[in-house]
Amino acid sequence: MQAKKKETPVKEEKKKENSEERVPTGIKNFDSLIDGGFEKNSTNLLVGSSGSGKSIFAAQFLMDGMKKGGKCLFITFEESKKEFYSNMNDFGWDLAELEKKRKVLFSPIYSAKSQDNA
Repeated sequence: MQAKKKETPVKEEKKKENSEERVPTGIKNFDSLIDGGFEKNSTNLLVGSSGSGKSIFAAQFLMDGMKKGGKCLFITFEESKKEFYSNMNDFGWDLAELEKKRKVLFSPIYSAKSQDNA
């Protein structure tokens, strides 16, 4: 008869530690996939093709942060402020008003090539 190997709850303990150091995205199903949110003080980059939902995901995360009293920075490489704010208004997110209250800062970073097309 072979003795059973005793399992240790290391994984569960680690998960509890990480959940204390997480920042929820405000996107419930996504948060459950990543142990409760992004790691606190981490840098996260959203990458995807045009129309994949990067801006909506980012805006939802920002809106959740602002609801909790945070101030937010949105950096874009392509979308204009006017276009972005207009698109987010479709979701009921008035970023222009939040910008007036100094809750959000929109920062476009354009390459020389994209400026020629602006």
